[in-house]
Amino acid sequence: MAEDQEEDAPMQDAQDPEEELPELSLDIIDLIKTAQAQHGLRHGDYGRYRSYCSRRLHRLRRVTGCTHGKGRYVKRPLEPESVRDARQLMLPLFCAERAW
Repeated sequence: MAEDQEEDAPMQDAQDPEEELPELSLDIIDLIKTAQAQHGLRHGDYGRYRSYCSRRLHRLRRVTGCTHGKGRYVKRPLEPESVRDARQLMLPLFCAERAW
């Protein structure tokens, strides 16, 4: 009986996370379609849209505090535990939009 309780203890720790992550939502399709239509892709101007995405990324990084420092580039990974705002989820989204 004591052996069963010892085996169950690690399983309970794995099932119950210490801290609940906040539930965030982001309307991706609507966000991207309006950005594309308003910033150049309606006319096929890919350079203008890429410039918009770069400016938007800069603004998002500044607002969310995900800047990379003043001197040498220091990569800051975006971990699920560190995400507290839906705008932080827009960083990889606009990075991908800028890349295509």
